Amino acid sequence: MAAVSGAGMSDTTLTALADKGGMVGIIGVSASIGRRYRAWLATHPTKAAAFGAPVLNMVEFTAPLMRGALDHGEFGAWLDNEMRALHLSAFKPWTDDPETVPLVPTPDEWGDHVAHVIKVVGADHVGIGLDLTGGRSCVVKDASGYPELVAAIQRVTTADNLRKVSGENWLRVIGAVMS
Repeated sequence: MAAVSGAGMSDTTLTALADKGGMVGIIGVSASIGRRYRAWLATHPTKAAAFGAPVLNMVEFTAPLMRGALDHGEFGAWLDNEMRALHLSAFKPWTDDPETVPLVPTPDEWGDHVAHVIKVVGADHVGIGLDLTGGRSCVVKDASGYPELVAAIQRVTTADNLRKVSGENWLRVIGAVMS
């Protein structure tokens, strides 16, 4: 996807992943897949850092405690509480700079990433990979936008590949892991 937006997995990494039978889920976060959004980030680093700080604080969290040898779930309960607090502070009030709203990629721009992976490694190795954290600048803000993604996939590939990308690949990979 580096060939599409300048970020993401290289074609070499995609090939290595596919060679092992794996797949990549195409995310919808504008900072990862949107060329125009990424250009805005590059020209507004201070604003971008301020808006992204809550998420980075959560992602970069390091537990100051270690699980003890005689732990009976206390560490897990403590960590759940810490991560819950970080999650609520990062995602509930999440907002983007209003300047970025028109820069959020379209479903068709998202579909360009799907098409790129199909071209590089084939349709057996790509799927919808959205986390839909809400309030963030993403291609489709929630699951109600999935029909837009399905339409975008239809525009870049065949009906057989559409089935694979929209769910069958995930079922295959999860089934292989579970067996």
